[in-house]
Amino acid sequence: MWSPSGFLEVIEQATAIYRGVVPLVVLCTLIGGPGCADPRAGTAEATVSIMMPLDEYGLSWHWSSQAQFLVFSPLVARNAEGELEPRLAASWEHSPDYREWTVRLNTKARWHDGVPVTAGDVKYTLDLLAREGGVPGSGAYAVSVLDDSTYSIRYERPGIGNPLDDFTVIYPRHLLEDLDQERWGEWEFWKKPVGSGPFRHVRTVEGVGFEFEANPDYFRGRPRIDRVVLKFGVPQLQHLQSGEVDVLPNVTELMMMQLEQDERFSGYRWNNPIRIKTLLWNHRSPLFEDARVRRALALAIDRHELRTAVGLPDGLPVFDALYSDNQFRRGDVPGAVPYDTTEAASLLETAGWRDRDGDGVRERAGRSFRFTIHFSGGGGSWGARGGEAAALFVQNALRPLGIDVRLQPLEGAVWRDRVQSGEIEAGIEDLAGLATRFWVFGEESQLGYVKPRVVTLLRRIESAFDPDSVDFFYDEIATIFAKDHPVLFLYPAVSMTIAHRRLRGLSTPYRADAVWYLEDLWIEEEE
Repeated sequence: MWSPSGFLEVIEQATAIYRGVVPLVVLCTLIGGPGCADPRAGTAEATVSIMMPLDEYGLSWHWSSQAQFLVFSPLVARNAEGELEPRLAASWEHSPDYREWTVRLNTKARWHDGVPVTAGDVKYTLDLLAREGGVPGSGAYAVSVLDDSTYSIRYERPGIGNPLDDFTVIYPRHLLEDLDQERWGEWEFWKKPVGSGPFRHVRTVEGVGFEFEANPDYFRGRPRIDRVVLKFGVPQLQHLQSGEVDVLPNVTELMMMQLEQDERFSGYRWNNPIRIKTLLWNHRSPLFEDARVRRALALAIDRHELRTAVGLPDGLPVFDALYSDNQFRRGDVPGAVPYDTTEAASLLETAGWRDRDGDGVRERAGRSFRFTIHFSGGGGSWGARGGEAAALFVQNALRPLGIDVRLQPLEGAVWRDRVQSGEIEAGIEDLAGLATRFWVFGEESQLGYVKPRVVTLLRRIESAFDPDSVDFFYDEIATIFAKDHPVLFLYPAVSMTIAHRRLRGLSTPYRADAVWYLEDLWIEEEE
């Protein structure tokens, strides 16, 4: 009978023989047998196999991977409706200005070695992240332990550690405080982690993967998934189609579409409220210095059709402004100009861009309206994907308007350096968080859009604690952007997961990540 433990034992032996990382496909060829062909066969255990581009340190903060939620618990998490609900934090309250929070922990929570989770663990974790993690940096907050199950946190700058933060997980102080704190990213602990989460670490095979088992003492109840095999590797469709894995997280839309007709699998999408696919204009270029031209370009792109063209789900908002996380979740995102090519052409004419020689391309002052869109042509995170399809759509949309667009993919660091240094005419980039927004809209922007009031508002957002104030500042930025159109907002980022249909409990958009929420999922074998 096949078991995940036996599978990893054989892999470990094979890896030792070859003295290096051997691709899983090759190992399966060496091992043979029905287990490699379909790891679901021959076992009564509810087992889920996942492939992710991680390594042995993939559960550390440095990776910021959703895989950390298999082993470690956050303070809160989102339910299937997108609402925050308790995890380690059982209850909380805050001061009227949102600067100070008092948090009471779930007293049933235990580390996998049986030691209770305490407020001291939270303080240790948050102090460690502030000192070494750089998010949000030293001095941003101060944590005080009030008793074993209660702590308070006082903020000088907004940051992690309050119960609105559903991504920060807590680490065990008693196992980590005596280690070399300066080398925390290299701790062996990450290879054999002890958490308080739904799954316990069983083994790590270096270069190959992790194995976990259900935590029978999990404070929310034992998960319905018995065993998890997390394999290292770049997700490919053949891994899913062959039965080697059940789940491929963070896939491309192309992969989703390729499996659209395969009834064995289902696709799920999570809308990321803080990551926006954006077409940047270099305002130092004579092509984009005029707000009338930038508005014309916004009018000329049918962004509803763009979403369909790149395979995104219906219902995503179309907008011409930045917005807060809360505004996005409420459906209160400022709207966009309508798709109107007639108005776009009129604005270009008014701005002096006309096709005077009949070659199909507009000119002004001897210069043709011709430019290049740069985008990432490599793999990497979701944020580096999707640029080519969007750029191609824009190219085709602007051609009938008399604008000649050329496309140039760039790889990795070259792409990012060119965009951030302003050595582009136009480029597709993800705006993700305030840091990215500052280099696009801040006082030192290399793209030439410098608006003191926008900078002031971004600074106020950065230092605001009250969510209503954050929304107010974003609303004012939206009013300015409605006139300036400094960039073209294409669509909010969407993260995608493909899973075998036997894995139940997933839904779009808030329960779409199988790795993040595996504790809430279950297996139903189809007859």
